[in-house]
Amino acid sequence: MKNSTDARDITVVQRHFVNNRESFEELNSIIERTVSAIGKVPFNLQVDASYKQCDVNFSSLLKMGKVLTDNGIRANFYKADSSDGPGTMISNGLFSERKGIRAIIDGTMYDINNQVICDAINHMASFLTKKRKIVAFGLRTNISLASPKSLNDLRNVYEMFLASFARMKFKNPFGLDLRGLNPAYRKFGDMFPGFYIFNHDAENAASFLKAFDELKSSVDFRGFTTDYYLSLKSYVLDKSLFGIFVPSSENISAKKRHPSEIEQLLKNDSRELLKTDIGEQLREHISDGKTSQTLAKYFDPSIVLKAKALLLNDDSR
Repeated sequence: MKNSTDARDITVVQRHFVNNRESFEELNSIIERTVSAIGKVPFNLQVDASYKQCDVNFSSLLKMGKVLTDNGIRANFYKADSSDGPGTMISNGLFSERKGIRAIIDGTMYDINNQVICDAINHMASFLTKKRKIVAFGLRTNISLASPKSLNDLRNVYEMFLASFARMKFKNPFGLDLRGLNPAYRKFGDMFPGFYIFNHDAENAASFLKAFDELKSSVDFRGFTTDYYLSLKSYVLDKSLFGIFVPSSENISAKKRHPSEIEQLLKNDSRELLKTDIGEQLREHISDGKTSQTLAKYFDPSIVLKAKALLLNDDSR
C-alpha cells in the first residue's frame, strides 16, 4: 500500500466557463498562468473550458487551447449544451479518468502558480494516500457568494445547513488571514469550495462512484448538487473530511446573478440532493430545530428560516 504520492502522479484540472468577453479574457489569464507554471509546478496540468454561445467565437477558444497543447498541457474545450453546468465540469474533471489522484480547482479563484496552493495539494494528496480517504478540500479564505449582503448571507446559511451535517478536520498551516470569514465557516469548515482532490485508490472510492453513477439517471447533477453530494456522501462513507485553507480570490461571476435566479438555483439543487441516497438523512438534519438554533448563533434567524425553506423546497414561508 502506498503511503506517499509522487507529484507527477497528480493531475490538476483548472476549470472555467466562458459566456462573454470578460470570461474569455479570464480564460486567457488562466492559460498564461498555466504556461508560466511549466517547470515550476510538478503536477500534470489540464485546463477545461465550457463555452456558451456569446460575442466570442468558439474558434478563438480553440486557438487559445492550442497554446496549451503546444506546451504539452492538456486542453479540454467544448461547447456547452443543456446537459452542462458547474456540476458537469466537476464530474468530468474528477471522474472521467478513474485512477490516481485528480484535483479540480476554479481557474479564476485559485492561482496554480501560488506555491502555497501547490504545497497544499501535495500535503492533501499525501494525506489521502496514507489514510485511503476519498476527498480533501482547499478551503476558501475569501467567500463571497452573492450580492447584496442579505443574499450572500442566505447562500452562506444554505451551505452551513449542509456543512453542519458532516464533520471536517481542517488546518491553516500557512498562517493565512481568516478574519474575513464568517465564524460559521471556521466552526464547521468549508465543504463546497470548488477546490477538490479526489483519490481514486481510496478504500471507499469505488462505493462512492457506484452510488454516483447509479443516481445519474434520476438526479440532475448539472448544478451544485454535484459539489454537495461529493462532500456529504464522502463523509457518510469515510466518517470524516479534511481540508487546508488556501489563498482564494473573490468569485466575481457569482455576484452577477439576479437574486430570484439564485434562489431558484438553490431550490433546484436541494431538490435534487434530497432525491439521492443520503437525502433522508439530510432532510432530518435540516428539519431538526436544533440545527436552526445552532446556525442562528452565526446568522440572522430570519435568514436561517428562509434558507431552511429553500433547502426543503417549502414555499409556505
